[in-house]
Amino acid sequence: MNRVINIRKILFAAIAFGIVSGCSEKPLEEREQLQISASVSFAPRNEVGGVIDNSMIENLDFSFLRAEIGRRSIEYQPDVISASCIFPDGESEEATVIFSPKQYYKPDGSYSMMEGWYPAGTYNSESMEVSIPFDGNVDIIASQFLIGNYEDRAIDDLFIFNHQLTQLQLEVIAESELAAQKWGKVTSITMTGESDTYINVLPENESQAEEGVYADFDGTSDHAVTLPSEEIEIPYEKAAPAGMLMVEPRTIGTRSSMTFLIETTGNGTTEVVIDAEEFNGEKFPAGTARKVTLRFLQGTIEIIVYADPVPWDTPETVEHNIGENQAYVRKGENYIVTKNMFGNAAGWNVRSEEWTAETDYSSEDMDSVPAVLEVYTEDSGNMSHSEAVSTCSDLGEGWRLPCRMELQLIAAYKDQLDKPAKDGSVHTPEGAYWSATVDGSGNAFYVDMSDISSAPETVTAAYNVRCVRDIVME
Repeated sequence: MNRVINIRKILFAAIAFGIVSGCSEKPLEEREQLQISASVSFAPRNEVGGVIDNSMIENLDFSFLRAEIGRRSIEYQPDVISASCIFPDGESEEATVIFSPKQYYKPDGSYSMMEGWYPAGTYNSESMEVSIPFDGNVDIIASQFLIGNYEDRAIDDLFIFNHQLTQLQLEVIAESELAAQKWGKVTSITMTGESDTYINVLPENESQAEEGVYADFDGTSDHAVTLPSEEIEIPYEKAAPAGMLMVEPRTIGTRSSMTFLIETTGNGTTEVVIDAEEFNGEKFPAGTARKVTLRFLQGTIEIIVYADPVPWDTPETVEHNIGENQAYVRKGENYIVTKNMFGNAAGWNVRSEEWTAETDYSSEDMDSVPAVLEVYTEDSGNMSHSEAVSTCSDLGEGWRLPCRMELQLIAAYKDQLDKPAKDGSVHTPEGAYWSATVDGSGNAFYVDMSDISSAPETVTAAYNVRCVRDIVME
């Protein structure tokens, strides 16, 4: 597995009753409480957001379990420990982990053990299992177990968080123009009969803990691939990305296969299988990405599985910008996020400065998007360009007319904008909208929400208006 998150050298602070100097020389009963705390450093996660859960911007909340080690058994605490990552101002790579409740070594010298995972999942103290559901759109990471006590502080080491799932990177292509016309557009891709629960089985003794994390999978569900758009044109010259999916790791063998249901506008639903006979011994290990091509022929669809797994932490070997994040919409807020702790969204020029209605961003070379863009909940009318500029400014509080690239970003994610307007309904952008971007002839660019196309138009023409503002996450 590939390292995802390294919790660096754990820092210790003596608190509560006194000063740290000389505490290791005191009798056990007089020793001060020694708190376990940690700093965390995030290695780049190179998967694409919208499939992987990149919903965090400022914080990442881990869950931890702690256990006390006896001579023959391990006694787990009944409750899960939360660990929030707090990012200092101006630092994007390192964070401080704060356990809740605070954790202390036991001063009697006995050993403690800890393990962490994300997302939270469910801890069952009776079955000694941690269960995390997934639907193909969530990444799961888990650390190894670390053991230490007051004296040696062996927990003063690295928590290494590894991916527990495999990422499939799908693309589509037709063998000819005629085949492309026959199949039409791809409207959905679904994997059937897939596991939907990751189960981390907790060790019963110290030797099992030292052997590592034992994971199992359960459930039988259909997982839908998140497509880049509602419908995908099937090209016949160069393959087009068709979304990604997180699945249980496996080796295709005599009893193992992968089944896809592919729905197209021209030929209904077709079942395609990565079967045991053709792909026997093909490995889909955890922590790697496999590129899978769906090739549309005249009479059928064939599958091509690229030979070598692609680790997420080596983006130079990955095609289709898999080494970068994608933008995503924060549910219920109309915030389109293009930059988080894992980097900028692929394909977008993400700026660092904040724009307001007073900023001159009208030239074409200023086309960019902020880290977080808020989209107004409804259109402001159909009007000329000058009226559009003043209408947005009149909303106050940083509202302004979006530049061309910001409108293109809105067009790409318009169907995910779900914050209700004042009338209680959701207003999805439709039609052509004015941008603040102008050309050298004094014309202004509009953007069509149906296909993200853009062209200059005389400023006296009338187009729709949807206002935006930058959001600075404190």
